[in-house]
Amino acid sequence: MEDKLLAQLKDVHLPPPVSMLPLAPGWYILIALVILIFSVVIYFMIKAQYKRKHDLKIYAMFEQINHNAKSNLIEETSILLKRVALKKFPQQSPHLLFEQEWLKFLDATGKTTNFTNGPGKVLLNIYHKPQQNDYKELYKVVKLWLQEVL
Repeated sequence: MEDKLLAQLKDVHLPPPVSMLPLAPGWYILIALVILIFSVVIYFMIKAQYKRKHDLKIYAMFEQINHNAKSNLIEETSILLKRVALKKFPQQSPHLLFEQEWLKFLDATGKTTNFTNGPGKVLLNIYHKPQQNDYKELYKVVKLWLQEVL
């Protein structure tokens, strides 16, 4: 009789295996956060790289002006400073500033007094040639301003 009862038993059916998908909602949120964080980090890295590349171009232009333009060094340096100031401080309208106001602006943005009270005063001599040919001090002052602003 026992054999008859065992013969009537049916096989045990196992449930299908648990699949990886669909994931629980928490996993989707975690994946979205990781993608968002990576995107933000990559964005800021690209932005910083672009800014660094732009700053290096400005320094290269300044060095080129310093080495090549002996007769019109003051004019070229002043033009470069105006362009950098216009790019960095458009809300203050630096393109409208001239003479002492321009030097005061450079001092204020560069956190120095080297333009109004120091060697940077030579930038006022754009339209007439100064007697001195030593522009090393002007070079130092402009380089410090670029480092502060950029």
